[in-house]
Amino acid sequence: MKWSLERKWIASGFGLCLLLMGIASLISYQNATQLIASSNQVKDTHEVMKNIIDIFATLTDAEAGRRGYILYGEQLELKRYYQAMQSLDAKVQKLQQQIADDSYQQQRLTKLKLFIAQRVELSKQSINLKEAGKSSFAIQAPLVNKGNQNRNQIREILTQMQAREEHLLQISVRHSQDNIRNRMLIEFLGTFLSFVILLGVYALLYQQLVKRQQAETIQKTLAQEKELSELKLRFFSMVSHEFRTPLSII
Repeated sequence: MKWSLERKWIASGFGLCLLLMGIASLISYQNATQLIASSNQVKDTHEVMKNIIDIFATLTDAEAGRRGYILYGEQLELKRYYQAMQSLDAKVQKLQQQIADDSYQQQRLTKLKLFIAQRVELSKQSINLKEAGKSSFAIQAPLVNKGNQNRNQIREILTQMQAREEHLLQISVRHSQDNIRNRMLIEFLGTFLSFVILLGVYALLYQQLVKRQQAETIQKTLAQEKELSELKLRFFSMVSHEFRTPLSII
């Protein structure tokens, strides 16, 4: 069965609308997937930053325990030091897993491990001197100076790593904002274009309807004129017949 022009317009309009909606939905899905990935990245970055802060806090706690043992000779402070260092190893291992895909952070972590190993060695020497009864300031001073220098190096490395994570966090947040804006823009454009297409189809159908009504009106007028002409012919034919009959008789 051959389709009329109106049916073709309607089918084309709805087909274009469905195509636009499909494209908009596909792009929206991709943006939603990217938004989820960015959200996960933000979450992971926060976890890394939290772990970096925990590592520095643990080092500070271990140093406080070591100093407490050196100054007061309390075994509880020494136990506090060993517990802090034990938990530090677990946190460093966790950090290594968290930044496994970042070569820049891996390089900083390698240096951090080296400085931590140096700090452990300095602390061990300081504790051995204390246990040997050599806890005077003059004896401990060189180790203290090296320990302060080592602490500054560790702080610098951790600050660099934290700055890196903050930079990555800003990038992830910016990507999330861009994805949200793009998604809103695409959905708006898809809706707007669909509305324009449907409005265009409606306008074409209305125009075609008006033309059809005009054609029907003209056709009806022609039919009426034709019928009037036929009535005139019949009237003149009847009149001429009525005049012919008496004339024939005469």
